[in-house]
Amino acid sequence: MYLNHLSTNYYNGICFQIKPLSGPIEGGTLVTIEGSNLGLKEEDVRGKISIGNTPCELIQYEVSVRIVCRTGRSDGETVAPVFVGNEAGTTESAVHFTYKVR
Repeated sequence: MYLNHLSTNYYNGICFQIKPLSGPIEGGTLVTIEGSNLGLKEEDVRGKISIGNTPCELIQYEVSVRIVCRTGRSDGETVAPVFVGNEAGTTESAVHFTYKVR
C-alpha cells in the first residue's frame, strides 16, 4: 500500500490553559491560550477564535502551542468556553472565561 507522505495532516487541538480566566464585559483583555495542535500556521486560526459567541482578535501566534487574543465586547456577564478553529475543526476549552462587570 502506498501512502502519500507529502500530505498535510491536521488534528483537533487541545487547550491546556487559558490566562486570565476573566475580564471586563467591555472587552480588551489579552487572553493567552496554551495547548497543542492549535493550527499549523497563523492563517489557520485567524478569525476562528472566540469566547462563547464573542470574537477574540488574534494578536500573537506561536505555531500550534500558544495564541494570544484580545477579547471583544460582551453583551453582559457570561461564562463561556474558548473556541479555536483550524483546518481539522474546532477545539473547545475545558475551562471557561468569565466576562464580569467592573
